[in-house]
Amino acid sequence: MKLIKILFVLSILMIQASFGVSIVLDGTKSIVSGSDCSIATYRFGTTTSYNGDNLDILLYVTAEDNEYIGGACVDTQDGVVSFHIRDRDYMDNVASMDLKFTVVKHNTFTPVNVDTLTVTNFDLDSNDNGDTETDDVYYKNPLETLISSDSDVLLQSGDFYNEYDVKLRGKNDGNCNDSATLTELSCRAGAIWKNSSTIYARVQNDNAYGSSNWSNDAHRLLQFSFEYDDIAPLISENNTTKDCGTYSFSTNSDSWIEGATHSSYNNNLNIQKN
Repeated sequence: MKLIKILFVLSILMIQASFGVSIVLDGTKSIVSGSDCSIATYRFGTTTSYNGDNLDILLYVTAEDNEYIGGACVDTQDGVVSFHIRDRDYMDNVASMDLKFTVVKHNTFTPVNVDTLTVTNFDLDSNDNGDTETDDVYYKNPLETLISSDSDVLLQSGDFYNEYDVKLRGKNDGNCNDSATLTELSCRAGAIWKNSSTIYARVQNDNAYGSSNWSNDAHRLLQFSFEYDDIAPLISENNTTKDCGTYSFSTNSDSWIEGATHSSYNNNLNIQKN
């Protein structure tokens, strides 16, 4: 009987320790291996801890077709990771990068598995003059993806590049102005993973100024945020526009709980905000 009680207490502690995390970047970036605008590994510092461990995000650029020369291809600003892509290949207008994000303990390569991990993509659009195709993001095995009720982003499922099963195609008829500091939900998308430390993604534009005589600075910008506040508007919208399984997102403030209903899942996703 005593052993059963001990196991019961341990199980409660394990449940209490299981929560998601809103990861806030601190603006620092280092290149661990490789070089920018090529195959490389980056480390991004954060102000976030999880179960007592301070966190970093490791970014592995595992493949790329990118000829941007106007500055850094990967950087961080306003709490997001930004990718700058441009095509200059003859007879091939596509620019892309294959990415692997891993949440790790600070200054290590040790993965930290979190109960719930969210990503937000801003400003998925195209050029007003028709000089580009759409800004697209591909994901591998997200639990769920979110777009707004009046979204210009097209959510597609299938087999993409033998690696990804979700495609978020950006607005195909011009520019919008969505960012970490300015909200335009019609060009924003989000994705959610459960019990994971790693996200596989691809950023791509099928005509990243490849057929135009633009300056060296011309490029497409794709952004990733790991903060709950950025995906929260999509969750709130889905609370009123969908009618299936329920997600509950909560911070460590007892008074702040927001529900969202969407897709066919029925999970409680708890988001910790530091």
